Amino acid sequence: MLLITIVSLILNIAGTVIVSVSANGLFSALHVTLKAHDTTLQLYLGGHKVLVFTGLDQMRERQMSRSKKWLIYGLILISIAFALQVCVSFATLKM
Repeated sequence: MLLITIVSLILNIAGTVIVSVSANGLFSALHVTLKAHDTTLQLYLGGHKVLVFTGLDQMRERQMSRSKKWLIYGLILISIAFALQVCVSFATLKM
């Protein structure tokens, strides 16, 4: 029982780290995109020459695809860990 509990806790931590890292990558890509749009608007409204940022949509789409894949992996690990913890809990109740 103790081994299953330790394995489930390790899976839970690994899944949580994977989910947080993938979310961080997605939020970083979104932040860069929003910052570029804000800079463009500030320059346009200020009457200066407007900078053109290219490739932001491709970068954001690539990061969203990567984040979605890793998010699914992390959620699977968290779900397996939860199921193992439930099994251990029911096993200890029957003792």
